[in-house]
Amino acid sequence: MESDDYSQGYYPDEANISKKIDSLIEILTKAGSQLTALRHEFRGEELVQLEDGTNTWVQVTKPLFVRTNIKNEEPLMREIVSTDGKKIRVYIPHDEAIEEILSLIKMCGLNQTTPLGTTDEREMNVDLFEFEKQLSVLLTLKRKEWGIDKSLRPMVYKKIKQVVQDARSLQLNGRVLKSLTQTVKHIENIQLGERKQRTPYE
Repeated sequence: MESDDYSQGYYPDEANISKKIDSLIEILTKAGSQLTALRHEFRGEELVQLEDGTNTWVQVTKPLFVRTNIKNEEPLMREIVSTDGKKIRVYIPHDEAIEEILSLIKMCGLNQTTPLGTTDEREMNVDLFEFEKQLSVLLTLKRKEWGIDKSLRPMVYKKIKQVVQDARSLQLNGRVLKSLTQTVKHIENIQLGERKQRTPYE
């Protein structure tokens, strides 16, 4: 009976804890992959598979930030050979602008340490207000230099703001940190239960 209680009482807990750990790992490690995905999105790129099975990033839309002609503000383009061997013209992404925006996003929330922090709603809203104000000024002052379409500026602003808001919400009231602490306690309890189940003759 004792061994049955063990199998029914602890193994389900271990499965649940394993799922929690996987979820926490995903939260703590996705910042880097999300920044990479944003970089390609800002460059107007999409991952496509070639005939030989390899994958490559291809520009499919106009980048959100592009190099422009300083005289007429027209976007600069260059000629490349496409994946099917044809010569095509593509926009030149403004990589310095993209990296500056990504650096701002990382500094203000999308990083591996933010989920482990704790803040209340008031403090978070104050921080977000300051970030949004800084972002708005930056996009306005750099609009021409960074080749941001005037009609798309509100969309670019909203996109970047939402990314930081979602990242910062993870530390609201320390919910990720609390979940991590509870998971560690559960693991300790399981280990304690396992020691109690063992006999001196094992």
